[in-house]
Amino acid sequence: MANIVVAIYNPLIRQKGMYPYFETFLNGLRDAGNNVLCFEKVAVEITLNEEIPEKYLEQIKRFNPDLFVLFNNQFWDISKHFDQPIIIYDVDSPNVYCNINKLKKNRRYKYLTIQQAGIEIIRSTLEDDEIEVKYIPPFTGVQAENIEQTINIGFCGSHWLWNDFTMIEDFLQKQPTQIEREYAKKVYKMFYVNPFEPLEKIYKTFDIELNKKIVNDNSFLLSTRMSGIKRLRYLLNIEDLGLEIRGYFWNCPNSTSLKAFPELLLSYTNEAIINTKTTQDFYNSAKIGFNVNHIQAKSGFSWRVCDILASKACLVTEKVDDLKFFGVNIIQYESPAEARELCQKLLLNENYRQDVVNQCNEIIDKKHRFVHILPLLEDFVGFKLNTTNEGSLIIINTNINTNSQNEKDLSLKNKIQYKIWKHFDK
Repeated sequence: MANIVVAIYNPLIRQKGMYPYFETFLNGLRDAGNNVLCFEKVAVEITLNEEIPEKYLEQIKRFNPDLFVLFNNQFWDISKHFDQPIIIYDVDSPNVYCNINKLKKNRRYKYLTIQQAGIEIIRSTLEDDEIEVKYIPPFTGVQAENIEQTINIGFCGSHWLWNDFTMIEDFLQKQPTQIEREYAKKVYKMFYVNPFEPLEKIYKTFDIELNKKIVNDNSFLLSTRMSGIKRLRYLLNIEDLGLEIRGYFWNCPNSTSLKAFPELLLSYTNEAIINTKTTQDFYNSAKIGFNVNHIQAKSGFSWRVCDILASKACLVTEKVDDLKFFGVNIIQYESPAEARELCQKLLLNENYRQDVVNQCNEIIDKKHRFVHILPLLEDFVGFKLNTTNEGSLIIINTNINTNSQNEKDLSLKNKIQYKIWKHFDK
């Protein structure tokens, strides 16, 4: 049994939910006989200069941790307070790491990444070829269920496109010359291919002096907005095939860019997808589960890919190298036109679709459940994480200031555990 502190970011706090990937990870550690103390917050922070609040620091000390697992380093700097191993679990890319400059050439941390290319990306971004980085295969808690499939194509995810994407308009306000516009377009396209290089660094690869440039100092924001544009273009190409979109904030009036995609807004339903169970129900009710990658996924893919592969929906996704490791027929496209063609083929051939689904379900159950990942974690940290003891899971929302409020947001089971925790914490 180990005492493990985990830190996650969870926008679904607002709906009292959690991303299925995190939910499966936390429950998997608990079910393996570990005590898990999880700190969750609602949003990603790229910079966090404040010290960890004393109440949380004291709480962790009394918890007596054996290990820290910080998803994308979305937590305060605890390296100076504890000697235990600290793992930064990369589920996106270094662009989303909090306080990335403090991580550079700092051997205090070890890294896990969910894409094969992530090993080189992390070492390159952190400017250290010797840091410990290990690839961790994908996993899911979704289960296949034979329910009525009333949806042709199901897509779940954010649109990622907000009114803060003004970089191009800001550049045009400077009244650039034709040459400056041509180079701005080149830089934009180069960032799309390699979103880990700052724009200024890309500009320096050209042997030319330019007075006016596109400017952006937040690679996370820029890559996310560009991913949103890409995502909307792909979805628009299949919306007439029976697309149903679910996710967060699609009906929010603060994204005027979405008004250019009325067909997609009319494909959206606000039925909540907030945890493993609702994700499972959605994909099982769809004939096709569609995925469009973030531009930062160079060899890997979204954690929703495994969720779809585990369901009765047939995955249709972008072609990436890491999908080869599944060893089964996964339907992959390389263009919007090909994505449409593949969806049409699957919708017209149920036997073929069902055969692909069955193969994918089988490989998920054999290799991509959390029980298959746990031995890899044990090997990486160097001690046992699987016992016959009864584990526990306490989740602390750091966006809530008082214990009484925090307690209200817990499930009944966690409320009981939290009361026990408070009793011993005294």
